[in-house]
Amino acid sequence: MSETPVVKTVLVFDGDKTHDWVSLFKGTTLSDGTQIRIVQGSWVDAVVTVYGDSSGTIAQISAIADSNGLNTMNEKNTVSFRPDFVIARNQARGPTPKSDCRNVLYGLMTGNIPAVNTLHSIYCCLERPIMFGALKEIQKRLGKDKFPLICQNYYSTADQMIISPDLPCIVKVSHAHAGMGKVKVDDMTAFKDISTVLSLHNDYCTGEQYIQAEYGLRVQKIGNSYRVMKKIFTGSGWKSQFGGAMLVEEELTPQYKSWIDACSHCFGGMDVIALDILHGEDGKDYIIELNDTAIGLLPNRWEEDSLALRNLVLDRMDELFCKEIVTIAPPSEPFATPSSDLRYRGKRPDIPLYEDTPFGRRLISNNNNNNNNNNNNEQQVATKPAFEWINLAFGVGGIILGVLVGYMISARR
Repeated sequence: MSETPVVKTVLVFDGDKTHDWVSLFKGTTLSDGTQIRIVQGSWVDAVVTVYGDSSGTIAQISAIADSNGLNTMNEKNTVSFRPDFVIARNQARGPTPKSDCRNVLYGLMTGNIPAVNTLHSIYCCLERPIMFGALKEIQKRLGKDKFPLICQNYYSTADQMIISPDLPCIVKVSHAHAGMGKVKVDDMTAFKDISTVLSLHNDYCTGEQYIQAEYGLRVQKIGNSYRVMKKIFTGSGWKSQFGGAMLVEEELTPQYKSWIDACSHCFGGMDVIALDILHGEDGKDYIIELNDTAIGLLPNRWEEDSLALRNLVLDRMDELFCKEIVTIAPPSEPFATPSSDLRYRGKRPDIPLYEDTPFGRRLISNNNNNNNNNNNNEQQVATKPAFEWINLAFGVGGIILGVLVGYMISARR
């Protein structure tokens, strides 16, 4: 009787029907032969339930594509399953309340479902101030000259909009991306006017100096794959999303690489990111925004970049599901014996390991010593039995000496 093959289900949030993730993963398996099932759909068509018992996390979605075939028994192709991994190619929160799917994200986070990028980083990047705060931390560490982040004001409510940035400026309202919720303000009168509009809602906003840009740049990183795109503005408006722009690939410079590599460590690590930069007519670069896993890809490079993402996902799933279990001695038992069968993969906690020999305990592994001494030969440590006998001899000798001294004193009396 043949065994049922092990299958891991990957939930892909990508509502574009022209993006065929089932075909991208077709024929792929994990390193141990585990098969991959792809279920593709949109955040707005998904619901999640997390049970406290062994049932775990259950997702239900109107699938665009499914490795098992679409469910033609119902009009919406609804399918229920337990997701093992998530790829988020769309944002969990759009500009309108109807497109706000954070509750689905919260459910996946409650179920501790692994993802690319991590669900924690996806959550943090939903709000502009959190993202910008991470960029400010990088600038603080590297310096303004090495990380030219644009100067930005934050206003928690419209009442705080008293002091403006350098004018003209760009006011960005709340969390929306892709040109939504942004307005160019030319003078202080217009700045006050926009504050009266914002007073009708309880939204935060940010303000930053308007940069007369010669061109824009996007530096993209997917795992170890980099791409730089130059955005040449072709329209009459200041927003490239609506005014029009032409994208041209550029060479990755050491400076661009250093910027995107620094950003990849934000929020515990981000595998898929893009950094937006403006090159001003003054010859200076201004970093304005960090984008996470929902970044748009060049249409003519979509398959190439998506394959890089697929390979990254397979590596992450291998690390999660195919590595052997490693047992580490607890702090109360610092000495491990061969019966513990400890094996290390990569960097592990610096716990010295010993084995018992007829001559006592011998050091067999110590990460600190290996790192400092460049994997020198194994070291022989002082044997435990020898120390025990020496201590015992001194103890007995001390008792005998004490008895003799006491006897001599009594005899003299």
